[in-house]
Amino acid sequence: MRRARCRFVAYRDALKLPKALTVHSARHSYVTHLTENGVDRRFLQQQVGHENDSSTAIYTHVSDDFMNTMLHRALAPALAPFPADKDR
Repeated sequence: MRRARCRFVAYRDALKLPKALTVHSARHSYVTHLTENGVDRRFLQQQVGHENDSSTAIYTHVSDDFMNTMLHRALAPALAPFPADKDR
């Protein structure tokens, strides 16, 4: 892993990218982007080698737009207008 990290840093620095960009931050981005694109959580968990889904969830930093869309989808059935009574 040290070799990969050193190579990553060399490329990052050569491209004049921010020092905040690390292998670890790229890992977080990978999980977040795949989550926002609907990739199965179990697959993601296996990809990053986490034993528990809760660990994978900590890695995920979804956007406000994504969070709002998912919340709307989850609540839509409960907030839908009640169908008109057919007996009237």
